[in-house]
Amino acid sequence: MKKLLLPLLSIIVLNIITAQKPLRYNVWTQDSDIQIKDIFKENIKRSHETILTNAFIQTLSVTNKQRSNWLRSHSLFQLWDNSWFDDSQKIYTYNENNNLTSYIRQNWDGTQWVNDQNRIYTYNENNNQTSYIRQNWDGTQWVNSFQTIFTYNENNNNTVMLSQNWDGTQWVDSGQHIYTYDENNNLIIESYQNWDGTQWVNSFQLIYTWIEALNIDIELSIPDVYTLNQNYPNPFNPITTLRYDLPEDALVNITIFDMMGRVVSNLVSSQQNAGYKSIQWNATNNQGQPVSAGVYLYSIEAGKFRQTKKMILLK
Repeated sequence: MKKLLLPLLSIIVLNIITAQKPLRYNVWTQDSDIQIKDIFKENIKRSHETILTNAFIQTLSVTNKQRSNWLRSHSLFQLWDNSWFDDSQKIYTYNENNNLTSYIRQNWDGTQWVNDQNRIYTYNENNNQTSYIRQNWDGTQWVNSFQTIFTYNENNNNTVMLSQNWDGTQWVDSGQHIYTYDENNNLIIESYQNWDGTQWVNSFQLIYTWIEALNIDIELSIPDVYTLNQNYPNPFNPITTLRYDLPEDALVNITIFDMMGRVVSNLVSSQQNAGYKSIQWNATNNQGQPVSAGVYLYSIEAGKFRQTKKMILLK
């Protein structure tokens, strides 16, 4: 894989301690046509200016290898300008079951750390993630932005994923995924609905058919390296699938950006188990509104792995 170097600016991330598990997604698919693509662009935020450029990311960790009995407690993001200087940091907290319960992002303003984002995670007695809330700092307090609520059946299969936005006084429905399973706990129907203000309106659905697999060594179902695959189809309209491989359990963030570096959709933000993963994007933003045609970037952060690729939406 080619590494595209930034002439005047490099990036360093110091991961103080590494990360661990808990349960969240329990459905995975194996991609038989995996290709490792070149890095396209990285979105680098420096002070209040957004710079889009080819960048090489360097990650240092005090541990050479992730271990299941260690949890990441802090990460420090620094930029290079003749010397390393602080840009942002994340502080992680966990519950007694080692489930990530929150992380706070803070930016360095030159004299002190200033709150930026707060993400809160909750779990049920089976360690399944039940909610994810994102809050932004308004200068004096944390203000709700959006949340996702997860519902499970008696087999711990995720049956509903409800997205809501904060309108200033209450949570307002935006969209929801509804998942149906067969008697073997295989996902057979995945449908998506938008809230139009008065009722749920069907948007799309996927229907899956399963066949019994041959007996294989379980080790073969875990990838060897982190990979972010090219979305398929590409170009697309209006739905595309993003596939990624996790060789170990990791906190995963997948974000869609426009070409100006602005966040369009926080597609994934959860702790996930190792395996072959996929997520669909239906060309909507965090408010559930359709986005315009054009080139978009999708970026993954998983453990120490960072990568960004481009995709093209047609209308």
